[in-house]
Amino acid sequence: STRSVDFPTLNPIQANLGGGQDAVAFKMNSVLTNMIWGTYLGGAADDSGFSITNNASGEHYLTGGTASSDFPMVAGGIQPVFGGGIADGYVVRLGNNGNTLLSSTFYGSDQYDQFYFIEVDNENQVYLFGQTYASGSSMIINAGYGVPNSGNLLTKMNPDLSSITWSTVIGTGDGKPNLSPSAFLVDYFTRVYLSGWGIIQVAGNALNPNQNLHTMSGLPTTSDAFDNACSTGDFYMAIFDENMQNLEYATFFGGGSSSEHV
Repeated sequence: STRSVDFPTLNPIQANLGGGQDAVAFKMNSVLTNMIWGTYLGGAADDSGFSITNNASGEHYLTGGTASSDFPMVAGGIQPVFGGGIADGYVVRLGNNGNTLLSSTFYGSDQYDQFYFIEVDNENQVYLFGQTYASGSSMIINAGYGVPNSGNLLTKMNPDLSSITWSTVIGTGDGKPNLSPSAFLVDYFTRVYLSGWGIIQVAGNALNPNQNLHTMSGLPTTSDAFDNACSTGDFYMAIFDENMQNLEYATFFGGGSSSEHV
């Protein structure tokens, strides 16, 4: 992400800063002496780039969050228009040479939504992990496992970003994200692995009314968990089966003398 008007680009999709902060994506040679391609990606408001990966064909998938209703879009995406609220998640697919926008979509509600990680499996299906303030079950689609009114978002899309295979929210159902996402993986058998961090429940105050965001107390653990209780604020790790039907493993991980972070 950058606010610079002179960030280096080469054969770009977008040559100039769209406004505020933009995402940037670029490819360099193996010893980092030359840029092969580079581009801004963003609209008139603030945009962030958080994760990038490739598929088997060498195409590039990027994700993050955007407050821009004019974020670069091409026809055919799951959600062609900005959903509203503070931010939406977005996903874009670039060609091998980085200068062609092949597919793109917003994904969000009329509240805050944002993706932090993207993965592609061995069939080029696209998986995402992030946060949402969407209420109820609006983000639970074709998934057996989900906790309505929770704030950590998991989504699987087809390769050209035109349809959702499944989408769900996980957490405690308290209306906000319990985790700040830290890591994400899809294995060979398309199990979904995630990790994040948070804090225990603390009261807000006049100087910091949002102090109780990302509270972890009450997150589910399995019977074989390494640690089934959150202490001062821990890491949290979970594994879900391939079709997002069941929680296979979940545990806290941390000590009692201080909160764990990132």
